[in-house]
Amino acid sequence: LNLNLNPVALCTTCITDKSTSAVHHNGMTVGWVIWLSAYPPLVGVSIAPERFSYHMIDEGGFFGITYIHKSQTKLAGRFGYKSGKDHDKFEGMVEGKDFFEAPHSKLRLIKPCVAALECKVVNKVVTGDHVFFVGEVVSSWKGDFPAKEMLSCQGPALVV
Repeated sequence: LNLNLNPVALCTTCITDKSTSAVHHNGMTVGWVIWLSAYPPLVGVSIAPERFSYHMIDEGGFFGITYIHKSQTKLAGRFGYKSGKDHDKFEGMVEGKDFFEAPHSKLRLIKPCVAALECKVVNKVVTGDHVFFVGEVVSSWKGDFPAKEMLSCQGPALVV
């Protein structure tokens, strides 16, 4: 029995350059996202410290989670294969059509989607070779696709 049927999500980040006030956006494909609490609504995401997104979440204090549809595998690849350090993953995407801006943080959340969450970091825990960011959901949106059609992956399996 494989117990690792993780939803695939896009984790988006942004930081504001203090000297220029420019907002820099990034995103990455993640498979380790989990709901932690209903009251308050808490979500956790596990990110390796060597990832560019790790530093943006740590400095920016927010992250976005967008659950995507099983037909959006190319989108998962777009956000998963190259580092955002040297590559604009939002290049060519159009606001309003391909993403929208979250109200509290200026994060870009992907559309269409199954669901999207804007999360404020409230804790972080070192968990081996990753850091687990705990975020309180400050805004959420139901997308156009049903949850049962969410893209999922099979990562390293815990087999029983």
